[in-house]
Amino acid sequence: FSMNAKIISFDKPELILNNTTTKAVSYLWDFGDLNASVSMSPTHLYSDTGHYTVSLTATNRLGCDSTIAQQIWVKPMYRIHFPNAFTPTDQNSNNDVFLPVTTGVAEFDMIIFNRWGEILFKSTQAQNGWNGKDKDGNFHLPGNYLYYINIIDVEGVRYEYSGNVLLLR
Repeated sequence: FSMNAKIISFDKPELILNNTTTKAVSYLWDFGDLNASVSMSPTHLYSDTGHYTVSLTATNRLGCDSTIAQQIWVKPMYRIHFPNAFTPTDQNSNNDVFLPVTTGVAEFDMIIFNRWGEILFKSTQAQNGWNGKDKDGNFHLPGNYLYYINIIDVEGVRYEYSGNVLLLR
């Protein structure tokens, strides 16, 4: 059998299968995600990212069967969204941390600078954002701060971002 692709992204998780067996009278497809089909050439939508083994068992009219398998990777789709402001001192537990929202990230490096280029914060964890405090636990003054973010996605592609974030009280 053939597939429309060996790698598909989670935003378009449709796998299209083309059965090329001859003299078979029944087919059993296993998509590797606890789903199956008895169609001759099915399509399948994956509901999660990951590596899957797709197998086809074809049976002829005498009851003899043969199985073949291929691998598919449903890769996470890389995305990033940046807030342009945050309010760490308003004590409402909303928007208290500057943290880009990411998916499909393998490596993450973020540095926050003040307007004089001094480093205020560093993080190598995509889930660890800046809370607006200095190393002694005191909040920085309201204003614009600079960020530099270096990301490598799950496919090894590097992205660099820089910009401003506004710390509000």
